[in-house]
Amino acid sequence: MISAKTLFRKIIALPSSGVENDSPARSDADVRRGRLSGFRVPYTRYRREDGLPSGQVFDLAQDIHQVFWFATPGGLARFDGARFSVLTPRHGLSSHGLRAVTADRDGSVWVGSDTGIDHVAHDGRVLSSSSTGKWHYGPVDCIHLIGGEIWLGSAGGLLRRQGSGWERFSDISVRAMAVTHRRQDGVGIMWCATADGRLLRQRGTKLVDPANDQWQRVGLVRCLFAMGDNTLMVGGVNGLVEIDEEGAVIAQFQYPDSVEPVSALCRADGDLWAGIGQMFCRLRRHDRVWEISSVVSDHDGINNIVVDAVGGIWGATDGGGIVKVSPLHEMIRPLSLPQNRAVLAVKPGHGGKVLLGGDQFSAVLHQSGSPGNATVDALAHHQTWDIAEDDDGALWAATEVGLVRLVHDDDEARPLFADKPVVSRSCRALIQRNGEIWVGGKRGLAVVTAQRELRYPVTESGEPFGYVYTLNEDREGCLWVGTIGNGLWREQGEHFVRVTHEHLTESGSTYCIAVREDNVLAVAQNDRIVICVPDGSIELLHTSSEPIAGWALQWAREGERLWAGSASGLHAYNVIEKRRMHQITAVLGLSQWEFTTSRSLHVTDSGLVYCGLNSGLVVVDPQHLNDDIPAPVARAARLEWSNAEPKSASDGAFEIDTDRWSLRVGLSCPWFLDEQDVQYRYRMVGFEESWSELSSVPEARYSSLPVGEYRLEVQAFSRLVGFGPASRLLTLRVVDRRLSRNVILAPLRAVRMVRDTYRAMRRNRLLLDENTQLEEEIGSRTAELVRAKDKLQQLNAALTQQVTTDALTGISSRRHFDTTLERLLREAMNKQQPLSMLFIDIDHFKAFNDRYGHTKGDECLGFVARRIEANLYRTADSVARYGGEEFGVLSPRTDVGGAMALAERLRESVVRLKIRNEGAPGPGFVTVSVGVTTLPAKGNFRPEAVTPQKIIANADSALYEAKENGRNQCVFKEFDFTLR
Repeated sequence: MISAKTLFRKIIALPSSGVENDSPARSDADVRRGRLSGFRVPYTRYRREDGLPSGQVFDLAQDIHQVFWFATPGGLARFDGARFSVLTPRHGLSSHGLRAVTADRDGSVWVGSDTGIDHVAHDGRVLSSSSTGKWHYGPVDCIHLIGGEIWLGSAGGLLRRQGSGWERFSDISVRAMAVTHRRQDGVGIMWCATADGRLLRQRGTKLVDPANDQWQRVGLVRCLFAMGDNTLMVGGVNGLVEIDEEGAVIAQFQYPDSVEPVSALCRADGDLWAGIGQMFCRLRRHDRVWEISSVVSDHDGINNIVVDAVGGIWGATDGGGIVKVSPLHEMIRPLSLPQNRAVLAVKPGHGGKVLLGGDQFSAVLHQSGSPGNATVDALAHHQTWDIAEDDDGALWAATEVGLVRLVHDDDEARPLFADKPVVSRSCRALIQRNGEIWVGGKRGLAVVTAQRELRYPVTESGEPFGYVYTLNEDREGCLWVGTIGNGLWREQGEHFVRVTHEHLTESGSTYCIAVREDNVLAVAQNDRIVICVPDGSIELLHTSSEPIAGWALQWAREGERLWAGSASGLHAYNVIEKRRMHQITAVLGLSQWEFTTSRSLHVTDSGLVYCGLNSGLVVVDPQHLNDDIPAPVARAARLEWSNAEPKSASDGAFEIDTDRWSLRVGLSCPWFLDEQDVQYRYRMVGFEESWSELSSVPEARYSSLPVGEYRLEVQAFSRLVGFGPASRLLTLRVVDRRLSRNVILAPLRAVRMVRDTYRAMRRNRLLLDENTQLEEEIGSRTAELVRAKDKLQQLNAALTQQVTTDALTGISSRRHFDTTLERLLREAMNKQQPLSMLFIDIDHFKAFNDRYGHTKGDECLGFVARRIEANLYRTADSVARYGGEEFGVLSPRTDVGGAMALAERLRESVVRLKIRNEGAPGPGFVTVSVGVTTLPAKGNFRPEAVTPQKIIANADSALYEAKENGRNQCVFKEFDFTLR
């Protein structure tokens, strides 16, 4: 029998990291160290549209309050985790052209500019500026804090702060500084890179050339970084070396290709992060050689790199804003796949392999040996919902076209039983047991026997299962069957019996079944996850606010934790305490963390969690997920009062008079593990006891509160660790300063109140009789209105159905398509997410009508419409008949690659209908042409310039091009933002 290795004739080279492993074997430990070349380092980017004053950032620093400062040509930017603010000469800076920034020990920052040096407080107040005096030293290129002293590297020399002024230590122009320390006496040694590219060392009160010149192989020096082991990294136009305190080279950089200049260096956790040419990359040392282990970005010139307080890596680029690598990148690693497609199945194979089934591709990942990645060509054009390897090394695949078995490398993906129910199409799950293959799909459950015959298990009542979505076998050899809309079933002898409970209903949709080593089961049905123990008892673990609590479940190796993959990320549950521990959507963002099938989770023997997502494959290392992760803490960024001038009391509270006033409290949270995921809730204790709804808007608002004392509390929330502690931001006392006047007038007001009450009682007696008559009349008319309203709602429902549904094809109408496009466009612009649109037109449809008649033409339209709708497996995607033989498809949160993959899938699905069209040129079957356009997530355009009409025109133009190029093809046209 031919092994599975012969199945893969096309090996896909993954993006190389430039690192050779110590040995050819690749294990889970290599994954944890990031040694697999297929792993990408995900990053977040901040640009001008996020609030930076310029895409060019020369320097950056983080102060003791964990707030970031960025020196740009457009001013000084401050980022508190929630929003950017910008300081310019209007705020007191000496110049808007800034070159350097560093944080002092007291939380303030020093800013070097083209015209001098500024000192800025943590809250943004300019404390001092060189613009107020005479500055003779030219631009300040670098600032360094050495032993409590501030040193400047300027065009006019090396300066040291003395009192309120500056003393010139040397007249040599300095552009970079670093300090190493002697091991014996701890005296620091200053190293300086000069403007003309020389490396100088401090000796007493002078800067001199080091005695050893081995470092000169790097050419002109551009950057320096002092390592913690008393050595110095020197980067120059010709590369990088590591030197000791005498200037001797102790390690050098191994170039992966051509020599590139090194512009920035920083060390974190033993790794070296560097800007090399246009690359932002990580380096690791092996013996005496530094090598690139991974690349973050390959199109950014890096000016400086810093490590934040929680281990994140921030790079200031020369035109692309800020690039940030989250400290969670060691825990969450996206894997580069041959194609950017959805991963529907992740299953273990023989010999440590990981089998992948996906949308239009399938692959095998080898965790040991080689090749590192291979595609299964026979399944390259099919949706593979489940995949398994049998004892003979053959692959079995549950695909949209049926059950497929592949043995040889030249096999074609044909259904084994093309004319048999269940296995001939729309298969969803399969499992190998006792030499047989059990297959579930949209039309039930089937068994392929060892003799390649079929049999069909039934329920205890003899009825079929319906839509079988998931299968699993427990430790006692009993099979469990999960269905869509028909509950959960358990094997009992020759039949299957239904498993019901108050949390497991007869009509429930069961999405996944996971079996623990002690035969405890976890079951995801509808919005609940339940635990089934062997003694027959069933307990509720979690009820979700979403309609589906989990698509996929897997037990962690220790048994106390359950992994659940949902439409909103990867969840970790503590089964003993019955609580959710973590929700992982970090690094990639919520829209990229969407699971879709019960087979999309796999836990390796060492605990690594492989996640098959709509966006690809991600590996999660749980050893980085522990209780030491800090919770987000909310802060007050600013207070804005309107129509009020509050007074500050001695205890720090604000006192304000009762009147028409309003208060806006800006919030911040420098939780730089994943600051884009932070949400806020707040309450004014004394006015309200319940918290506000969670919101990503960092602001709390109140106005005109009644007399009393209040306390504003705020909590920050992240999906990863939940709520942080409640922070008390302010105390507010609302007082009535007219109180003394009110006391004097109180008796007179009491007499008036008695008089008014007596008069009101007389009026009320007269009105009671009138009210009784009116109530009778109102009751009669209300009944008539209710009957009229019910009839009107029925008519409106019928009318809405007629308006939004195309009568011929049964899919959405043109009007519904236009309404949906407007709504999705607003959401895409607000959330900065991509939106793709496809125009699909049946080729040579007039010839079809002329040859077969309009009745057959209408049938053809219905077949094509239903095939397109059946191949949109994301609930967010929608199709409508746009007019005639033309259809429109909207796919939110889909980028260019995903849109073209969707277009190809739809085009191929119509071809597979094999509808004869002999009167037209081409293959003799009905085909379609597809025009594709995508509105990117973030573009350099004005939001008001993007309209539904322009998106439709762009997609229509792409469709026209597909027609002109010969039909039966997909053409993408980039969105033209210059359209008016």
